[in-house]
Amino acid sequence: MVKDLIFSEKEKLGNWSSKEIKMTVIITITLSLWVTQPWHGYSIPLIGMLGAAMVIFPYVGVMDWDKARVGVDWDMMIFFAATLMLSNILIDTGAMDVVAGWLINSTENLHPIMVVITLCLIIAVARVLFVNVLGFLTIVLPLALILGERILMFSSLELAMSVYLIGVPGFLLITQSPVHLITYAYGYYNQRDLFRVGIISMAAWLAIVFLSIFFYWKIVI
Repeated sequence: MVKDLIFSEKEKLGNWSSKEIKMTVIITITLSLWVTQPWHGYSIPLIGMLGAAMVIFPYVGVMDWDKARVGVDWDMMIFFAATLMLSNILIDTGAMDVVAGWLINSTENLHPIMVVITLCLIIAVARVLFVNVLGFLTIVLPLALILGERILMFSSLELAMSVYLIGVPGFLLITQSPVHLITYAYGYYNQRDLFRVGIISMAAWLAIVFLSIFFYWKIVI
């Protein structure tokens, strides 16, 4: 029954149009470059930008640039791609190794609880600069593991979990989350609305994470 319904709806669509064929080719090329990224070495953001460029490229693409410029929030798209590149740059250049060394040396004389609180607050502030959560966690999780080896009261697992929980949400700015970037374009709320709600959510979330670190995880881990 379901199979017949699918085939009947497919027949109603008719043959593929030239634009549908072009879009299929563009998606196939983009996904193929994405899957084979370890072989050719081109970054994921660059591949995504290439796919977007092909969509509006003359004779190859399926959209007119004048219409695409109005219908798509390109500023947000470019900002999102730039933050992905920033994550890769910080890792590839070894900048995070320098930051980890500085943070370890600066917290040697502090109480372990103060070290954890300081680390979580730094992570929360740094999260404002990153849109991509996976790229951000790729940078900060090794830092938490290194600090966990130096702190007696807390294990590397506890610090890694706390950094993960602090780093995932994007409460404050529209540019902190792809979800915000997409929904903001519809115009139902502005940056002030998000920040007003986000500052309360951020404070509550930090309190929950700190209670988990200092009390709950001590019981269950």
